[in-house]
Amino acid sequence: AGILIDAVVIRMAIVPALKGPDGRTVPERMWLGSLPYYGTWGGTLAWLDPKTGAHASHRNIVPDCTPFSLLWLPELKELLVGISTECGTGAMIKARHGAFALWDPIADKPVYIGDFGLRDMANVLALVPAGGGRVYALIGHTPYSITEMGAVGDGLQIALLDPAARKVISIAPVPSAYGPLAHQGLQCLFPGPDGAVYGVTEHVLYRLKPGTCQCELVWRSGADEPIDTTGPWIGRTFYFATGWRLRSLTLP
Repeated sequence: AGILIDAVVIRMAIVPALKGPDGRTVPERMWLGSLPYYGTWGGTLAWLDPKTGAHASHRNIVPDCTPFSLLWLPELKELLVGISTECGTGAMIKARHGAFALWDPIADKPVYIGDFGLRDMANVLALVPAGGGRVYALIGHTPYSITEMGAVGDGLQIALLDPAARKVISIAPVPSAYGPLAHQGLQCLFPGPDGAVYGVTEHVLYRLKPGTCQCELVWRSGADEPIDTTGPWIGRTFYFATGWRLRSLTLP
């Protein structure tokens, strides 16, 4: 039988080979988070060993929610999973809040599911290393989930997390003047070439002041030139797409 994933894979993380407490080595695996099928709820967290084809999957780890963002934490030897309330297309959101999960990839089970003390949190849209074992999380709702799935949002927030302590160190709003995310809000927070973490909305590239949740405007696009899809950094040049056009921006 094939690996059980749903219709749309939205995040991937590579977990290196690990040695368990019994001395057994768990090989390197590819971990995937995906949205559920059309008209359904509860996305899938799955892993695949591409060398052997071995695999497993876990659906609905938080009821009616989806594993929307993944980040391997080498210090803890755990996978941090950002949970979203998004459902399959054609359905309306049931769950009220997102969550975090810490997953043991050796035992293949969660060791923690909760909110790190952040009550009534929205969806966890992205996770990026912040240094020193800390993690940045982008929290909010995508325009797609608001217009098509009935999500109710109060803007975007940047949270600085301490996964080892399972707490939020600080949190601050992304300035409303930056505008909303692109429609589906994928790849909206990422490391930059200078060691800083960068984020994008539909019209703004911004940078996080290291160690804080303070946003700094880097560049704003024209009103009719949205940042539809983000691409890679090559050197100090950021590549992205507006419609059919491949575009770039080089940092000074």
